[in-house]
Amino acid sequence: MHSHLSSGHKKPKNFFQNENGYAVAEFAITIPVLLSVVSICFWILGISINKFRIENYASQAARIVARGETLPEDYLVAAPKEMTMTIEELDSRIKVETRLITKIPILGKNIELVGNAESLSEIYVIE
Repeated sequence: MHSHLSSGHKKPKNFFQNENGYAVAEFAITIPVLLSVVSICFWILGISINKFRIENYASQAARIVARGETLPEDYLVAAPKEMTMTIEELDSRIKVETRLITKIPILGKNIELVGNAESLSEIYVIE
């Protein structure tokens, strides 16, 4: 007959380890994936904000030029430095196009964001 002497206490396990040590491996795989997903979400948010900004600049510039005014010097100070703006007069319309090139961080490829706006000219010729 075998007698097994035990105090009834089990050996405490490491905090990050289950029976087979899989918890550490799962943790090591999950954290980089989670950080990548969060980074991609922030990057998409940044792209969306820049798209909104260049659309807004195009819209405001079209309204200002349609009233016959020139763009104030400080107008483009707050704009992204890489943004370009093209203003065209087409008959009674003013067309403004803004462009911004941004990079995809990991791939190194460029994305071009374009904002367009048109406004009817408010300059009247009285004969």
